[in-house]
Amino acid sequence: MVKRAQRRRRGGAEDGDAAPFDPAGILKDWWDAVAVAAAALAGAPLRLCGIKTAKLERGQLAASARGFPLVGLALGLAAALVYSLATGLGLPPLIASLLAVATLAFLGGAVFEGGLARVADALIAGGSKTQNLARLKEEALGAYGTMVLVICLGLRVGALASLENPGAVTAALAAALSLSWAAVAVVLYTLPPARRSGFAHQAGRPALDQTVLAALLAAALALLVLGPVATVAALAIGGLGAAKFAWFAKRNFGGTTGDVLGAVQQGAEIGVLLAIVALA
Repeated sequence: MVKRAQRRRRGGAEDGDAAPFDPAGILKDWWDAVAVAAAALAGAPLRLCGIKTAKLERGQLAASARGFPLVGLALGLAAALVYSLATGLGLPPLIASLLAVATLAFLGGAVFEGGLARVADALIAGGSKTQNLARLKEEALGAYGTMVLVICLGLRVGALASLENPGAVTAALAAALSLSWAAVAVVLYTLPPARRSGFAHQAGRPALDQTVLAALLAAALALLVLGPVATVAALAIGGLGAAKFAWFAKRNFGGTTGDVLGAVQQGAEIGVLLAIVALA
């Protein structure tokens, strides 16, 4: 995995020799990083199908942060495929968009959507940091969280439906999911865990090079499918969507949690989609 590459680099340094170029090993390390990220952040469908995912060690997810945008890209392309199939069968863009967003929710186990709703409940209700963190553990959604969840789902569906063209929808989903998943890595690096337990604490803090690599990879993917102007707008609006939840988390929770990461991903995804629609 990622640690294997680190051991190889350390071994080469100790022996005084440069590590040999190993394409197969590099690809294997990247595959391992993607597999770890997918199992931790999008493993719910696998578990529903009876496929067990191994429990990750503390810090293992952070060491695989470079794989985040690639997992997001895969989910975006899967949703785009559903959209294309739906429109190919003659369904209107609104229904096809709803099916695409439903695909994203299913493949992610609705973890990010649920995190957004719980964060909204805690933030709007107000209170001390201890009270806010306690609200995140409540299973039932309140009126605030439900309202925010419905609005955000509507924005995602409406943005895709307004694009209409399957090619444009594919590009938008590829960029939005890649950039929003990279935002999760950036927030994991930027904010400390709000608790000494829980998902964010277990995930650990990514190294700077892992975080930068995730961000650059996502930006490159967006540039490839959107072009320079739309990419700059997507980075600006998507970054703002993620940053506002990171700021709220620092101020109201004292750091990040698994639910905060969900809110960050959703905020970034919606921001990117709205930027793309505005320039379409």
